[in-house]
Amino acid sequence: MRRPTPRGAAVGAATLSLLLVAACGSGSGSEGGAGGGTADQAAAKAAIDEAKAVPEFVAPGPAFDASAARGKRIALVPDYPMLPFVQEINVGLKDAAKEAGLEVDDCNNDGTVGGWVKCFDKAISSKPDLIVLNGSPSPSQLQPQIKAAEAAGIPVIANHVPLDDEFPKGTLPKTNVTGLTAVQPGPFVQGAKLMADYTVAEDGADVNALIVTANEAPASRGLVKMIQDELAAVCDSCENEVLNVPIVDWATKLQGEVRTALLKDPSINWVITIYDGAMPNVVPAIQAAGRKGKVKLTGFNGQGFALSGIADGTVTSTMGENLEWTGWSTIDRALRVLVNGDADDATEMDTPVRVWDSSNIDEAGTPPKPTQGYGDTFKDGYLELWGVK
Repeated sequence: MRRPTPRGAAVGAATLSLLLVAACGSGSGSEGGAGGGTADQAAAKAAIDEAKAVPEFVAPGPAFDASAARGKRIALVPDYPMLPFVQEINVGLKDAAKEAGLEVDDCNNDGTVGGWVKCFDKAISSKPDLIVLNGSPSPSQLQPQIKAAEAAGIPVIANHVPLDDEFPKGTLPKTNVTGLTAVQPGPFVQGAKLMADYTVAEDGADVNALIVTANEAPASRGLVKMIQDELAAVCDSCENEVLNVPIVDWATKLQGEVRTALLKDPSINWVITIYDGAMPNVVPAIQAAGRKGKVKLTGFNGQGFALSGIADGTVTSTMGENLEWTGWSTIDRALRVLVNGDADDATEMDTPVRVWDSSNIDEAGTPPKPTQGYGDTFKDGYLELWGVK
C-alpha cells in the first residue's frame, strides 16, 4: 500500500518563517510578548492568510474506468454515528457511491470498540465486496476483524487515516494501517500546524493554550505533538497544557474539566480542540469559568457548531475540512480497490483544509454550512476521474 504525499498547502509558519527570512533578511517579523519571549507572528499570519483561500481540486491519482464496480456493495463500520463528523462524511460518501453505482450498507453503534466489533462482524457476515472503516475507528483495535475479513476475501479500507510517515515517531499505534488494502488520508499535518499558527498570528508570543484531546482516537497523540512542535518553532515563550477526555465522555465530563482547568490557570487565553466535536462542551465551559471574551477557541474539522460559533462570536476559528469531500475521496479509494485490487496509484493528498474565521465566514453561507465555501470542482473532478462524467 503506497502512501499519499501531502498537499503543497501544508506549509506551516515554521517553514514560511525561513522563506521570509531568506526574502527579507533579518527583519522576519518577530514580535515580543509580555513575558519577554518572541514569536514569528508575520510567518504565522502568512500561513493563515494562504489557507483562507478557496481550495482547488487535486486528483489523488490517474483517471480510470470505474464502471466495473457498478452494482457492487460496500459495508460501513462507523466510528460513532451520532457525531456530526461521521454524519457529514456520510453525506458525501453516499452521494458519491450513488453516482458510481455502488450500494452502501451502514451500521449503528455506541462509539465503543465493542460497537465497532459488532458492526464489523455484521459486515463480514453480509459478504460485501468491500468494508470501509468510516470516520476513524482505530484499525489497531480491530485487527482480529480485519484478519477475518482478509480470510473471507473482503478488502478493508479506512478513511480520515493518519499516515505513519507524516506523524511524529511513536505517536501512532504500530498496527495503525496493518491489514488495510488502502487508506483515505486525513489532512492532519496541515490542520495541526494551522491551529498553532492561528494562535500566534492572533496573539504573538503571549499564547497560553489548553489543548483538548481524546487519546483513544488514533491521530490524537500525533496531532497534539505537531501542535506543540509548531508552537515551539514559531514562538519561544508560548505555553500549553493538555487535557485528555475520551470522546464518549465529552457530553458528561468535558465541560466540567475544561472549566476546572481555566479556573486553575487564569493565564490560559486559548483553547485548542483538536476535534471540533468537543466545542459544544467547551463554549459553555469558557462561559461558566467567567472567561468569555478572554479565552479564544480554535479547532480542526470545520463542523457546523464551529462555523455557527464563528458567526455568533463564541468561536474564534476552525481549520475546516469539507467532510463531504472526504466522503467522495473515500469512494475514490473504494472504486480503485474494487476495479484494480488496490489504490496504490492514489498518491496525492486530495482533501484540503480551509481556515475559517470572522473574516471569511460569510462565504460559508447564512447560516454557515459545513460543506459550503470549498468550491464545487471536486465532485466533477472525481466523476471525470472515474469516467462517470
